[in-house]
Amino acid sequence: MYLDTCDPHSARVGYGTLGRRGSLGYENKQVVVQGRTYQHALSTHPPARLRYHLHDRYATFRCQVAINDDVEAAASHADFVVWVDGQRKAVAAHVAAGDPPRLLTVDVVGATALELEVQTTRWPYCHAVWLEPELNDQPATTTAQTLVDCLGRTEITLPPAPPRSELCIATVVSPGFETLLDDMLGSLYANGNCQNALLVVFVGKSTAAQKVIAKYGPCPCSAGRTPASTLP
Repeated sequence: MYLDTCDPHSARVGYGTLGRRGSLGYENKQVVVQGRTYQHALSTHPPARLRYHLHDRYATFRCQVAINDDVEAAASHADFVVWVDGQRKAVAAHVAAGDPPRLLTVDVVGATALELEVQTTRWPYCHAVWLEPELNDQPATTTAQTLVDCLGRTEITLPPAPPRSELCIATVVSPGFETLLDDMLGSLYANGNCQNALLVVFVGKSTAAQKVIAKYGPCPCSAGRTPASTLP
């Protein structure tokens, strides 16, 4: 079932009206991305949030997200977030005008509420669209979700279950500064008195930095333009 054929329980958009069935919702325009016209799409100019009641009827929500073609490349960008029963389940961060659509696939088994949120720091011309948003009863295929920083320079692959901790210490190391990282981690473990803290080190592709981190504990690394390394 395409979500744009259903009435949302609640809807809030930052400009115009909620666009459905391929309509942009303002200026008599249609949803067109990468030259393709979409008959099934939701248009939600941010700040926007839609809420749908699922009533435990579906297994998977799947869609692609993008900025409509009528926006000049890089003129605006948006963060798309999918919430299921109040928990953030998928993020497509810093989706810029001109970028190809990004796929989001979310497990909604047993869920009662689905919410689609869009935020931006470039409000003008932020024509954010959800392409072919579909609910079905087939189990979700796990896909890696990524998060891009606010400058659009670093992409991090998110773990399926985000780690939780009351205290987190995070740092970044650039190539050539590995010895300073070694000094910092050694001092932190010896004198920091924060053994229960979640320690996160952003290391990029520095093999030397990963070797330093490995001295202090296990280090599962995630892929991306700048992988994230986490020390428990």
